[in-house]
Amino acid sequence: MSTPRLLLVNDDGVGAIGLQRLAAAAHTVSDDVWTVAPDAERSGASHAISLTQPIRTRQLGEREFAVDGTPVDCVALALSELLDAPPDLVLSGVNRGPNLGGDILYSGTCGAAREAALRGIPAVALSVASVPGKQDDWGGVDKYLAPLLSQLVAARFSTFLNINFPSTPADGIAGTQVTRVGSYPGNRFTAHLGRDPRDLPYWWLELNYTIGPAAAGTDIAAIHDGFISITPLRVDMTDDAWLTDLEAALSGESRHQHAPTG
Repeated sequence: MSTPRLLLVNDDGVGAIGLQRLAAAAHTVSDDVWTVAPDAERSGASHAISLTQPIRTRQLGEREFAVDGTPVDCVALALSELLDAPPDLVLSGVNRGPNLGGDILYSGTCGAAREAALRGIPAVALSVASVPGKQDDWGGVDKYLAPLLSQLVAARFSTFLNINFPSTPADGIAGTQVTRVGSYPGNRFTAHLGRDPRDLPYWWLELNYTIGPAAAGTDIAAIHDGFISITPLRVDMTDDAWLTDLEAALSGESRHQHAPTG
């Protein structure tokens, strides 16, 4: 019986420690593992794709490629050119830093998984919720990632999952929770002013991580409480709840604008 074909990608770069851990875990469930990852860090790339410049690749191994593009470029190139058959599952990560709440929209890790889902391929974005200024701890990832991948491969799901591990030792993991997307404050960016050698100003944006108490059932709350957060996502962005109200609002506006006067 053949094992599933797995495609690995990330946004931290092909040499990142999280990708190395993901590859090790992937090889416990499959002998058909491919890696197509950016040649350097592309954090915050979201769903960006390169349309105005060429994309170059370097083959690092029989099934390993470095790409001088975005995470989405990596998925697009892998599916159109580099792999001789499509993967059964795309795994993106393990990102060093949380991808919770609205950060899912900024994340190149999630962007790569979303691109696979857009193409009809199940995908998983994986992150460890480490934060700047605190020591990373991959213990939970090291113990639980491989068994979790085994479960996901067996489940044969057809959606897009976002999984976050607490940055904690293995014995600090409280379990897993299926969660919904949480909400962060909108003012999490700080712009730091600097000067280059020619004394010209530049700005460096800092994204502030505030993992703390949050609404029950959310990914943010799960991580705060020591759980691995698993959030099912979808690529259909339609706001179904607003469809009928929007139609009614526009119909009313149209009648008002064209009402006869006299």
